[in-house]
This record gives sequence, structure tokens and C-alpha cells, in this order.
Amino acid sequence: MATRRLAHADRRTSILEAATTAFAAKGFDGARTLEIAEAAGVSEALVYRHFPSKQALYDAVLERLIEDQDRNIAILHLPEASTRGLVECLWRYFEACVYNTPASRASVGQRILLLSLAGDGRHAGLLYARAQRIGSEAFAEALEAARREGNLEPVPIDPRNAWNFLEHVGSMITAGRLSGAPVIPYAGSKAKILREAVLFCGRGLGLKDAALMASVPASRRRA
Repeated sequence: MATRRLAHADRRTSILEAATTAFAAKGFDGARTLEIAEAAGVSEALVYRHFPSKQALYDAVLERLIEDQDRNIAILHLPEASTRGLVECLWRYFEACVYNTPASRASVGQRILLLSLAGDGRHAGLLYARAQRIGSEAFAEALEAARREGNLEPVPIDPRNAWNFLEHVGSMITAGRLSGAPVIPYAGSKAKILREAVLFCGRGLGLKDAALMASVPASRRRA
């Protein structure tokens, strides 16, 4: 009985993996359940035994992407509300963007996000709202801590907008590599791009150069 339950769960996972890839490549309208079934190694009838409709399958894919978002936000959790914690968070975020690979779950999720933005926007809107609700308060606290430490210029930017601006930069770095080859003509190595993205956004937030550079790990100050 346990083996049977495991096989059932494995088949469902295989269908979801195949569906995620299909929806990322072709969108909801372009993806076909027969192609998803073939990619998963099951019959189309079995797909419908697990998911009563194509919409139900798509919704299940989006639920998994939301779970991925929670894990990604946890990885980017600010270690402390301070200048150093803020800069460390910037490093981790842009490192994930610069070194992301086209076949990763993050890339697949990014493709679906971009398709949503170009379509009805509902999935993208949900992800952006959740990310801001979960992470922007701690981000604002870190900015305030940097200000108290004397490391932040008085830049009149709402922390909620600053949070979104940072995401936009990272998203485009990721999107520029989805094809498998660098599309955006950045100058230098990935290490250089990472370092300069952190410096660019750190300065945009109002972090003073001395504090920003002091918080950058010594091994990364030159790329």
C-alpha cells in the first residue's frame, strides 16, 4: 500500500514538473495537456485523474511557485537590521540572480512571471504583493537602522518602492540569461556584474560609499 501511495505521489509530481515546463515555455493557452502527459510519461487520462481540468493543473503549478517564493524570501532573510545586514542581503539577492541557470526552478518561475506580466497579470500581482507583505517591513527596518548608524543619505524614497526597484533590477538580470546565453551586453565577469549591481543599488538606496564598501566582504571588493 505504501508503495502504491508513493507511486501515486511520484506520478503527480512528474505531471506537475512537466506542466511547469510547458506553461513556462508556451503559456496557459499554448500548453497542451497531451504534450504534458507525454513529457511526464503518463496518459492524458491519468493527468485528468489527478487534475480535473487544465485550469486546475495550472493552479497547482502556480501554488508550487508560491512555495518556491517563500523559500527564496527565507534565503534572503535579513540577518540583522543594520547596514551590514542590508548589504549582505543585497549580495545574496544579486548573487542568486547573476549565477542563476536557465534550467533552474527559479528560471522556470521567472518565465511564468513574465508571461503573467504580459497577460492578465493576476499571478504576477499575487507574487509581488506577497513578496512585499512578507519582506518589505524587515527591509524598511534595516534602512532605518542604517540611517540611525549614520550610513544612509536622506534619499526621499518610500521603502516599499525601493523594495520593488531592487526586485526589478534583479529580475532583468535573471531574464537576460533565460535563453541560455547572456543577452544583455554587460561588461566583465559575473563576479564584476554582481559587485557592481550591489554598489549601484546600494548607492540608489542612499547608502554612503564608505559604509557600503566597509560592509562588502573583502574577497568581493575587486572583481
